Amino acid sequence: MDLAAGARQVWVLMEHQTKSGESRLVRRCTYPLTALGAVKRIYTNLAVLGVTEQGFAVREMAPGMTFEVLQKNTDAPLHPQRTKENPNENCDHGAGSVGGTLGRRWAELGHSVCFGVRDVANADAKALIGRIKGDARLASVGDAARDADVVVLATPYQANSAAIAEAGNLSGKILIDVTNPVGADLTLAVGFNTSDAEQVAKLAPRARGSTRR
Repeated sequence: MDLAAGARQVWVLMEHQTKSGESRLVRRCTYPLTALGAVKRIYTNLAVLGVTEQGFAVREMAPGMTFEVLQKNTDAPLHPQRTKENPNENCDHGAGSVGGTLGRRWAELGHSVCFGVRDVANADAKALIGRIKGDARLASVGDAARDADVVVLATPYQANSAAIAEAGNLSGKILIDVTNPVGADLTLAVGFNTSDAEQVAKLAPRARGSTRR
């Protein structure tokens, strides 16, 4: 903690809940504090949160997660992130918080990015494209996958099968799976006798690779 006390910023990576299902983000700490106010950002399996004077600010959420469910599983009160850098940032863009963030960063790094969406006229998806500084556009899921070398699966876990079917022929394409295999109640949907990666590989057997973050 001495190192934390002297650091300008501390980012924490952790599970959102304990093994018994209790929230790790609490209203008040019960342990002695040696680096008060040092943590600025928290990465959990459910969300990315900023630590502000007003409390925990939700910057991003895992695919399929909603603000209401996240708050239900968090002891401390949450609020959506609003910053000078991203005054219009929303935690659940129509193109997806995780997919939208990945696509934005790839576009800003010089890659050509096409977001596959069911409704290209969706206002949130169009707003996301408007905020990206780079080569980014919207297309149907099938059209986006057809012209891509790399396909990123960033849907709610329950939509994986439908999304891969809608993408069409993925032969020879690199498939990156960034979904979380959890249900609406945040319990594991798979992982006991099989895994999410194995299921995705079966759904897209001709893809060059199926990987998980």
